Amino acid sequence: MHPGLYSRAREAPTIREIGRIVGLSSPASVVYHLDQMEQLGVIRRTERDGDGRGIALS
Repeated sequence: MHPGLYSRAREAPTIREIGRIVGLSSPASVVYHLDQMEQLGVIRRTERDGDGRGIALS
């Protein structure tokens, strides 16, 4: 797991933080990929408020 994926407070990263970690500059690109992973059952998103912090591995 990438060391930047969880902060010291054990929070999931924001959409922008995920983009920075994986090299995507557009938040829309990150959301697209998260949507794809959610449809495949790889992740679950419990909060849909746009900050990306409601992501859990399935």
